[in-house]
Amino acid sequence: MYSLGAVVEGSRVKVTPTLQLFKYPRVFAGGDVIDWYEQKQVAKYYTHASIIARNVVALLDKKHPPAIYTGKYEVMVLTMGKNGGASYFEALWGLRFGDWFSTVIKSRGLFVGMARAKMGLH
Repeated sequence: MYSLGAVVEGSRVKVTPTLQLFKYPRVFAGGDVIDWYEQKQVAKYYTHASIIARNVVALLDKKHPPAIYTGKYEVMVLTMGKNGGASYFEALWGLRFGDWFSTVIKSRGLFVGMARAKMGLH
């Protein structure tokens, strides 16, 4: 990818809002590798994959890729052991929560169940 000129500073791949590489519109990228101003989180990758799938199908049908990635609002839930943590939700004025909330929503399962369900691995 370096020799193709697709990688920018920080070893990220520069993509368009359709998640296509700028210089190579028949190549798509998503996940941690893309140069998009957002936190790299597994919860966002399902949206990346959905957009890429719709756009690949459109290209195969010789149509313009219709799906646009606009990003998602940021949610950070950090756990510190079983009973500690901090959370931030980029909504309203920026909601912040402490130990109890972070523990209740993440510490018990680390969102593994949610990720497995989204992948159809019940």
